[in-house]
Amino acid sequence: MVMFVAVQMDLIPVLTRGSVASALGNTATDSSGINPDTYSGCLQTDYFDFEALPDGTNLSASTVSGVQFTTTGGYTWLVGDFATGLYHGKYPNGGYTSQGTHWAWLGPNQGSGRIDFANGPVDYFSLLVSAATPVQLDAYDQNNNLLATAGPLASNYNTGTMDELKVTRAARDVAYVIIHDTGNYFEVDAICTDASGTAITPTGGPIGVFEQPSGDETETPVQCQATPNPINCATGNFWHSFDDLAVPGRGVTLDVRRTYNSIEAAQDSPFGFGWSSSYAANMTASPSPVRAS
Repeated sequence: MVMFVAVQMDLIPVLTRGSVASALGNTATDSSGINPDTYSGCLQTDYFDFEALPDGTNLSASTVSGVQFTTTGGYTWLVGDFATGLYHGKYPNGGYTSQGTHWAWLGPNQGSGRIDFANGPVDYFSLLVSAATPVQLDAYDQNNNLLATAGPLASNYNTGTMDELKVTRAARDVAYVIIHDTGNYFEVDAICTDASGTAITPTGGPIGVFEQPSGDETETPVQCQATPNPINCATGNFWHSFDDLAVPGRGVTLDVRRTYNSIEAAQDSPFGFGWSSSYAANMTASPSPVRAS
């Protein structure tokens, strides 16, 4: 089982937060205390999160067109999903949080996370970070010259909030960025940039709660890139999940989770039309196979 490692956060000093301007039109800023589920700070042409990608997805060069995820050790980033219960989150069920339930991290291999812009340099890049140690964002040009640094930010572990790291340039000279801390205790979400040709290509694998487009498991989940809300661009279907109650204990935990799906709007349930929950189980027989829902 892969899990984030919790650390004693009162041993980490609080760092100064603010913004640094290196030249006219060039800024590197950091903002703390952001609620990721209501975040709408991206005003650029390309915004993407990781809700359309299953847990464990390898962010290879073809997964997100126009953007290449690697680490300084040569590994690629991975997608995590808090809904699997394999990770230390989503807050308050753990110390880390995200927008939705999916996010990206460096996997179990240590290193710094690098993101290259395959279709040419950019002049804007930002992301949200959930971290147990101070994290910073470094922007480089194509000659490996450090252009700007946003952060480092102090830990936001166990707060339910994320921090935004952002670099803005007067010219399109950022060829790649590197995100790093002191020990791989962070994950990122809600990436915003003006890189050209950026779009997520959905991959195969188990479909998470946030990705359920309908009652048909053969439908490919396709999420709109212009909005963080879970909407299937191909069908117009809207779905959203909420964790109402989580009580840990010995054995099976008490976990009440409900999901709204607009395609099921005609179906009634204890929560109302269009809603299902983790305790609303039933079985229906079809010619083949028998499906439980």
